[in-house]
Order: sequence, then structure tokens, then C-alpha cells
Amino acid sequence: MKKIFLLLSLFIFVSSLSQDKSYEAPKKIAFQPMFSLGSSYYNSLGDIRGPNGNYLLGNMGVNTGIRMNIAKDLDLSFLFTSNAKLYEKSELQSFETDLNSIGFTLDYTLSNLLNKSKLSPYATIGANWMYFNTNSESTESGVNLPIGTGLSLDVSERIRFDIGTNYHLSFADLDNASVTIENNDNFMSVNFTIHYDLFTPKPDYYNYYDESNYTNINFKALDLEDSDSDGVSDIDDNCPSTPNGVKVDEFGCPYDGDGDGIPNFLDEELNTLSGAVVNERGVQITDEEYQSMYSDYEAASRKYAKIYNDIEINRDDFTSDNAYLIAIANAFNKKYNQETQDVPKGKRYKVQIGRFKDDIPSYLINKFLSYKDLESIPQRDGSIIYALGGYEIVDDAENRKMEIEINDKEVEAKIIICEDGKCVNYEYPIKNEQSEEIATNNSESDQSIILNDSIETAKSTTIQTDTINKNTEQIVYRVQLGYFEKELSSNIFKGLNVIPIKKGNGTFYLIGSFDEYQDALIKQSEMKARGFKDAFIVTYKNGERINVSTAISTVKRKKEKRNIIKKNEKTEYNIQFVVQIGVWSDLNSETKQKIKSIGGAEKVLDKGDIYKYIVGRFTSFSDAQSKKSQVIKKGFADAFIYALKDGKRIRIKEALRLLNE
Repeated sequence: MKKIFLLLSLFIFVSSLSQDKSYEAPKKIAFQPMFSLGSSYYNSLGDIRGPNGNYLLGNMGVNTGIRMNIAKDLDLSFLFTSNAKLYEKSELQSFETDLNSIGFTLDYTLSNLLNKSKLSPYATIGANWMYFNTNSESTESGVNLPIGTGLSLDVSERIRFDIGTNYHLSFADLDNASVTIENNDNFMSVNFTIHYDLFTPKPDYYNYYDESNYTNINFKALDLEDSDSDGVSDIDDNCPSTPNGVKVDEFGCPYDGDGDGIPNFLDEELNTLSGAVVNERGVQITDEEYQSMYSDYEAASRKYAKIYNDIEINRDDFTSDNAYLIAIANAFNKKYNQETQDVPKGKRYKVQIGRFKDDIPSYLINKFLSYKDLESIPQRDGSIIYALGGYEIVDDAENRKMEIEINDKEVEAKIIICEDGKCVNYEYPIKNEQSEEIATNNSESDQSIILNDSIETAKSTTIQTDTINKNTEQIVYRVQLGYFEKELSSNIFKGLNVIPIKKGNGTFYLIGSFDEYQDALIKQSEMKARGFKDAFIVTYKNGERINVSTAISTVKRKKEKRNIIKKNEKTEYNIQFVVQIGVWSDLNSETKQKIKSIGGAEKVLDKGDIYKYIVGRFTSFSDAQSKKSQVIKKGFADAFIYALKDGKRIRIKEALRLLNE
């Protein structure tokens, strides 16, 4: 009767705690509390020395109790053991007793030791109060301290199975072998226990982000899932839709052997020279295509490459990547007079789409980087806020938040207020009773306002829908600087808006957000000059990372479609063709004389102390080609043609298309 009373009291006490209505779902720990039921096989290690055999041939006892999680991987169990029989036998003596005990154990589970496995080792220590019958049939009591280890299996979110062995350090003479031998008798047990979460209450309301809504989901199995069968689990896969059989890198993205941005399975030229510009098939483009499409990239590459002619910096001279990159960045900023970007002053409303201190799930990384205006804001606690926009009025931020919620329900969007790098959550104003009374008294006059608001809302909805469709189809080019195990110093990125993404044991760094591949190429050239020699272009669309070749082809098809639509439209454009002689910071006398001999050359400030020299503003492309030939004959072999539309630079191919419409 005493046993039943103790067990019932323990059950009522724990059950009352589990019904606490102040329970917060986001802080819920999976196994809290759990009912435990199992059995143990016992072997005595007393003075009589027996029986012979292994532990599984010992004597069975029944264990019942309650298990509670008190911290991450740390569990406290209250256990009651009954019908545990210990016996020993030798040629001279024998011993047998029924052992009952009540006590507690602390279990520490090494959940991270066997990565992505349902099995986890654990260690245990505790204290038990035991009582037993001696050979004289009197009842005695004592204390034992179980110390042991074992393996746990997470059968589901509510069920856990443990198997382990304990060594019980006893402080009682259990076998009472003889008067002359009164040693404490230790014993061992092999335990099999099932723990079942029977008490955790269901939430009073459904919360999309409440962990209790996913208690029946086996997340460890999901961690191992590999939907595209590329050998990289989905949780670590940055490219989760890789075609079957395609070789991938450690991050699950198609392997690109020559680093031209086109993966091997789509690359028709697998050994493209480093730094070469290729088309969507991975083939290096011709000189004509190059000058027509990427002349800006050529100029940028030449300009930024000059830093190495003036400053010799060897990575081996520095003790860390941080020190080396800071030196390169300082030299670069000094060379090109690049200072920290001007940040809009005053309060701004932004839409926070995530805040992380550790790893970001891969599916969210791709979604975040698909937003063109993504911004990262480091916080004092080491976390990083990922936010969109920078609005002066809250209504604009609210519209953007609504747009995100409609377009992507997996992103938890909320409005924040940022000023001077400090961000706080936006609190929605609450109407008071007086304002509600005034609104009631003026209900008739408000009918027209409500009607007008409805019309404006309809217009806003139409605009918002168009914006969503535009964002859905938008392709974003970014430049990935690299993956670094040690966090890089902010001094390296002076004047830059860099997006850090923590993953595994290191951090990805990305920069830029471009609509055009050419603009991404220019930024890539700049970052290589800043010391990130392995920088490459990555592309995102619709929350997924896509191949550069796919992006280029998509943009090309869109332009062709627009051309078909505008085929019958005739528009007059102010198109000019200009021959660029070259770019210099300082001219020697010989070069000055050569330029002067061309005649009609203009000197135009490019950036910092860099000037470009041009000649001619032709309305005919053939006239520009003729002038270019003359310039080349004067010794300027790198001369090329670029086009202007209403004073703004465009590609030659686009200029010729407009002239032929």
C-alpha cells in the first residue's frame, strides 16, 4: 500500500505542473514530462560470489516513474523499482532477497555525438533509497548510487527507448554473508525502459510557429532526406533541385570545374581560362560579342587590375586571412577613394524576414537572397537581422509585409524600426475608447470615406498584385566572395553592403544585387581586386538558387519576347556611338602626342583620379567602326566602341536594334 501511495503522489504532483497555463510553446522541450515503464536484470556482486552467467541471465525487476527535461539534453527521472530479486549461491552459503527502491537519476544525452542519427549515447548518475529482506527475514534499508551509460532511440517525438547498464554503489550489506564479513554489497543492472510523453497539454490555439504543432513529425528523418539524390541532405543543400546523376560540390550545387559560372553538365567548354566571360553554354564569347555586350566589364577589369601594378601585397606576409584582406581593402580604398556608403539618416521602417545567431536553414537562405533589397543588420547579441526596404512611413512597410506574407508563407515577416544601426520591433497603435466613441458618432459621415477607402484599397491591391508577380519573376545576380571558417573583420568591407550567411562551421559572404549579368561581372572584378580572388557569381529566382546559364537564357527569352511585342512600334531615339581610346590616371608625353594626333579627343572623368579618353559621337555605327580602325592604327589596340541612348550608356546590340525598329 505504501508503494502505491508514493507512486500516486508523484504522479499527481507532476501532472499538476504539466497543466500550467503559463506554458510558452516556443520554449517547449520535446520530452516534458514523460511516463516511464521498463524492466531491469540484476546481478549481485556480494561476498558469496555468484551466480555464474551474464547479466541478461540475471533476475528481472519492474521500473516505473516520471521523466522530466530540465535543460537541453539533461533529464531528471523519479523511479520506483519493485520485484527486483538478488541472489547468490556458493558451496557453503546462499542468499536471496527481494529488492525495492525509490529514487532519482540525472541523464545527460550526447545528442550531437552521432550526427543525424536517431541513436544517441547517454550517461546517468543518481541516488536510490532501497529496502530489502535479509536471511533472518527482517527488513533493512540503505542507499545506493547508480552510475552508468547507455543508448537512447528516438522512436518518435513522444516516444523514447533507452537501453543501458548501471553499476550500483551500495552502502548496505545486502547478503549478510557472515558476522566476520560485513562488507557493503554492490550490484549491477541492465535496463530497458520506454518513455512516453503522456502529459504535455495541447495548445489552446493554433500557432503556425508553435513547435507543439509538429510533435508527430520525425525531424531527424527529415534531416536525412535527400530529395534530389545528390548525396547532400536537403537541410545542407543550397541547390535542392539538382538533376539526377549530376556531380555536385559539398553544398549540393552542380560542380563547375573551370569556375566560369556554368556547371559542368551544361558547359560545352570545360576548360575555359580563368576570368574569361562566357555565354549561357559556357563557351568563351567572341571579341565582337565581348565589345558589344561587356565593354564595361573590360574597362573595369583593366582599371582594377592596376592596383597590383602599384602595390605588391603577398598573402604569405600575413598571419591570417583577416589581416591580408584588410591590407588589400585599405590599399583599394586609398587607390579609388572609396569611402563608407552614405546611410539614410533618421528613422526608417523595414520588414524583418529573419533573425539568426547560428545557422540559417538552406531553404531560407535561397529565399532571402532572392529578394533584391536584402540587408543584413548585425546586433549586439551576435545575431543578424535580415530585413527588406527602408520606408519613411509605416504604411509602405505594411504593404511590403503583406506582399511577403501572400507570396511566401514560410517567411515570418514583421515590421521593425531602425535608426543608426539600432532596430526595435514596431508596436501597432491601440485605439482608445474615446476614439471609438467619436468614430461611432460620425458613422454616417464616414460612409463616403469608407467607400473611397474601398476604392483606394482595390487600386492598392491591383498594384500590389503586379508587384508580387514582378518580384516572383525577378532574377537576382550576386557575387559570392567565399566561405570562411573565421569571421571576417568589418574593416574589410568598408564602403560595401555585404550579406553574411552563417552555415556549418563558417560564414558565406555575398555582395551586390543586380538585374544584369554584366553588372555582376563588374562587381566580381572589383572584389577580385580587393583580394577575394575566388569570387564568383550566383543567381537566385523564386526562392531558389539557379544556374547562371539558366538566368542568362531566361533574360534573353524575355528580351526577345519584348522585341516581338514592340516590333510594330516606331520610336525615335537619340542614339550615339563613341570610340573609347583608353583609360589612364596619368599620361606620359608619348601617349599624349598619340591622342592629340587622332584629333577631336575628349577627356572625361571616370572615377577618382581615373580618366577615360574618347573620340567622336557618331549617329552611324559604320562611321564609328571606321574611326575605331584609325585609332587602332595610332597604336591603341584596346580601343572599342560603346553606345549612348539619351546620354546614357547602353549595349551596342541594343542600340542597333533600336535604330532598326
